[in-house]
Amino acid sequence: MSNPRHSHSVETPPRTESAPVDASVESQGVVVGRHVALDLHAVQEHLWEDAATLVAWLARTLTESGFHVLGSTSHSFEPHGATGVILLSESHASFHTYPEHRYVAFDLFACGNGDVEEVLRRVEAYWAPGHCRRQELRRGEPRG
Repeated sequence: MSNPRHSHSVETPPRTESAPVDASVESQGVVVGRHVALDLHAVQEHLWEDAATLVAWLARTLTESGFHVLGSTSHSFEPHGATGVILLSESHASFHTYPEHRYVAFDLFACGNGDVEEVLRRVEAYWAPGHCRRQELRRGEPRG
C-alpha cells in the first residue's frame, strides 16, 4: 500500500444535539467505552473495493446500527488496498485492507448506545473471512 491512487474526505456539519450516553458505561466511573479490533483473514478476493465505496458502506452500517456519523476520510492505494476512518459522536471506526494478504484490519471504539455487536456482525458478513480474530478493550478501565 505505497502508491496513492486517490483520497476522499467527507465533511459533515456539526450536530447540534448530543449523542445518547449509555448509563451503564457512565455509572462504572472511568470506563468510557468498548474498543474492538477485528483481524479478518482469508477474505475473498472479489470483495475488494475502492476506499470511497467501503467508507460509504461502513458509514451506512454505523448509522443503521444507531451511531452518529460526523465525517469520514478514505484513501485508495495503487495497485490495491484502501484505508478509511469514520468519526462518530461516539468515537470512531476504521478499516485497512491488504488484498495481497487477503486481510482486513477493522477497528471500532464506541461509547453511547450504538449497537456494537450489529456493526461487528455486518462487518464479518460483508468481508466473509475464512478466519476472524477479535480483541476487545474496555477503554478507561483502571488497572487492578
